[in-house]
Order: sequence, then C-alpha cells, then structure tokens
Amino acid sequence: MCVNFLNEEPSFIFYPFTREDFDSGIEATLALRDINPLITGSIFGWNVHHAPLARNAKTGSLVARVTLTTRIRCSLEAANVTLSSSDVNSWPLLITPTGWPREEETSVSTHVLQQLDLNSHVLVTNIPGKVHFRYLHLVRRRARRDETNKREIVYVAVIGDTEANVQAREARPDVRWVRESGYCIRFTEVNKTTIDVIYDRSSQCESEKHAQELFVDWAEVACRWLQRITSSKLVQSG
Repeated sequence: MCVNFLNEEPSFIFYPFTREDFDSGIEATLALRDINPLITGSIFGWNVHHAPLARNAKTGSLVARVTLTTRIRCSLEAANVTLSSSDVNSWPLLITPTGWPREEETSVSTHVLQQLDLNSHVLVTNIPGKVHFRYLHLVRRRARRDETNKREIVYVAVIGDTEANVQAREARPDVRWVRESGYCIRFTEVNKTTIDVIYDRSSQCESEKHAQELFVDWAEVACRWLQRITSSKLVQSG
C-alpha cells in the first residue's frame, strides 16, 4: 500500500510484515537486552548502566547504549495502564538526527501501518527536515512470568524492516531510512505496590557527540515518564 503523510512529506510503499518477520525482529532485540553493563552513576532516581560506544559487527554502525533501572512504589497494573493508554505520538522517538532541536517534536509524524494482534503493531515515524529522518518500527507488549516466576510486563519497540520493503523504496536524496535503534521497558512485580523497572535504550549514532545527545534525550524521556507514573509516590533507587 502507498503511505502518505499529512504534511506532504514524501510517500512510500509498504508491504505488511509476516508474523515470523515481526516476531524475529522483537526476539532478536530482547536477546541483546539480557546483557546489562555495570552501574556507572545515577540520575533523578535511576541507576545508570552506561556501555561504551561499540561497532555493530554486521553493519559497522556506531552504536550507543544505556540501561536505566529503578524501583518504584506503583502496582504492575497501574504502570501498565499508564503506558498502554498513551497515544502513539507521545511514545519516545527511537532516534533523532544529530543536532535536532527538541522543540520541533510536534512536527514529527507517527502512524500505525499494521496491527498483527491487540498488542503487536508496525508503525512508521517521519522526522521532517531538509532530509527526512524515517524508520519503520515494531512495537509489542507482553505479560509473562520471569525466570523466578514473578509477574512482569515487557514493552519492546525496535526498528524493523523486510527485504520487500527495502526493495520497494525509491532512492531519494531527501529521505534517510534509519536501520538500527530500539528500546525495551520491563516492569517486574516485587509485591502488590512495588515494581522494578528496566529501561534499556540503544541506537546507531553518527559520532560520540550524537551519542551524548541521544543519552540526554533518553534520560529526559525516562524522567518525564517516572514523574507521570509515580506522581507524588516515593521512588527508591536500587
């Protein structure tokens, strides 16, 4: 199908994902997030696990990664409602261009392209500019039990693609498709009023400066979310 944007950004052809393509993209992302770097500091109630910049062995891209962890006085159900009731345009951007001003966030367009089930979607985001920054992303919510049988809810958003979509794209100098970025938010129930939170972010980046800009954005997103979900509740780092 042909995807058009409201503000006349360049259109493109989209081919729906198979269930296999969708699940493989999500599971590959979850596998990478089982490895957490050491704690390197703290910020606004979050422990910071900051990994050094590294090259993707397959693509050669420079990759930035950070994991933020905390414990909050909030039920698993309340945290789930807070995230699942959010509008798609309020979700964190997976990546932004280097030097991109945050005040231009209202010009970003995000659209749902495909719903595989109630908790699995394919979306597109376009960040306008002289060169449009654009990506397809896979989003999934899943309730499950962790390895210690504790209840948890896992949200995953990751840039995904298929060969059919890559081949269908017209090469344009004013559109750049981003291929590597994502996040995982994991709520694990400690008891009826407390949860542990892991917020893991990674993204391709152009330089160390770009990585620093992304880290600031990620920390701001985490802090805004924490303020929203906890209100006046006590936050415990740990």
